Amino acid sequence: MGEELKIPVYLYEHAASKPEWKNLANVRSGEYEALADKAKDPAWKPDFGPHAFNAKSGATAISAREFLIAYNINLNTRDKKKAHDIALTIRESGKAARDENGKMIKDEKGNKVMTPGLFTNCKAVGWYIDGYDRAQISINLTNYKVTPPHLVLDKVRELANEAGVQVTGSELVGLLPKAALVEAGKYYLAKMNESTGIPERMIMDTAIQSMGLAELAPFDLDKKVIEYAIARKDSLSDMKVTAFCDLLSTDAPAPGGGSVAALCAAMSGALSAMVSNLTIDKKGYEKVQDEVRRLAPMGQSIKERAIHCIDVDTDAFYAMMDAMKLPKKTDDEIALRDAEIEKCTQGAINAPLETLRISHEALLLAREVAAVGNTNALSDAGVAALTALAAAKAANYNVLINLAGITDESYKAHTLAEAKDLIAKCNALANEIEQDVTSRL
Repeated sequence: MGEELKIPVYLYEHAASKPEWKNLANVRSGEYEALADKAKDPAWKPDFGPHAFNAKSGATAISAREFLIAYNINLNTRDKKKAHDIALTIRESGKAARDENGKMIKDEKGNKVMTPGLFTNCKAVGWYIDGYDRAQISINLTNYKVTPPHLVLDKVRELANEAGVQVTGSELVGLLPKAALVEAGKYYLAKMNESTGIPERMIMDTAIQSMGLAELAPFDLDKKVIEYAIARKDSLSDMKVTAFCDLLSTDAPAPGGGSVAALCAAMSGALSAMVSNLTIDKKGYEKVQDEVRRLAPMGQSIKERAIHCIDVDTDAFYAMMDAMKLPKKTDDEIALRDAEIEKCTQGAINAPLETLRISHEALLLAREVAAVGNTNALSDAGVAALTALAAAKAANYNVLINLAGITDESYKAHTLAEAKDLIAKCNALANEIEQDVTSRL
């Protein structure tokens, strides 16, 4: 860009070439109007492109950074100053320090002394929005893993209350990563002393309600959460049960046993989560509350990862079929085809191998759930173990059938040893759980 388009390029955040340029606000200081003077200052030599004023195109900033969440908090006031005062308190750059008389404090060079804000990776300003007829605190969170929106919101609620105003809700501009909303939902569920071992969408619905994200407009998870917005629209995992079974029953080569194995593992995790949730806050189970609150999210994790494997397994199969269709007329084509087949065959093995690993986790979880869970759901814990064993054995079959096509002997030996070890552990666990459950039913 710098060489071809002759535009000055400055790097910021993780790509910054100097500490003072890490913050984009510093790079953009003075905006377009300051570019002419910066072009004369050696300290402002750009990372790429000419050190000259480009009146037509200006300059640009490029970075590698964490996902930025644009987030606004709504107040029940039209007073922009109240919103901006709170913004100054929370933003990383903070506000000018003042003495007991309210006079701005300056250092020996005459520069303003700043009082740091409460949150790092947070930029904020207060403004009035005509369309909403209210004041907002407009926030950019440059690293939600360090400063998540729900913690900023809770602090703003405190500060607003001290100022005599109320937070009425909040607004997401654009999209956000699923992890940010899931973390927020779990945070509020924990505050309510409710189980966090529930489906992701239910967790995110809790976040939406708790943060008032639907106050100004509907909040559609499929449009606002990045992972959902870009998700494929033809996934097996999103099919209805009847449609999946119908497709499974045709002469289509996939889905097949590998996807069914993953589905069984997902159902096992879901059953263990169910038994755990049926134990939470139940009379007579006071001593195991910490355990079942820990186990329920584990079941959800197994369920989610296994569901992902449903499509991974089928995709791996089709990739291998595509590799086998590659041309093989010349030596180079044959070599390329053989290498691609080897790679895709390993992919077709790794998919069920991962399901086998998850199935082992599911059996370990089922054993714990059967031991401490609600005895009225003991049979469900037993079924969790049975479906996990079915998943493990089915996944192992798919590993074995594809290993025959592998030419990498080291990979073959390592994979076979792992699968053999896992299936032995799964069989032993399943037998142990079956004996325990049967004796208590």
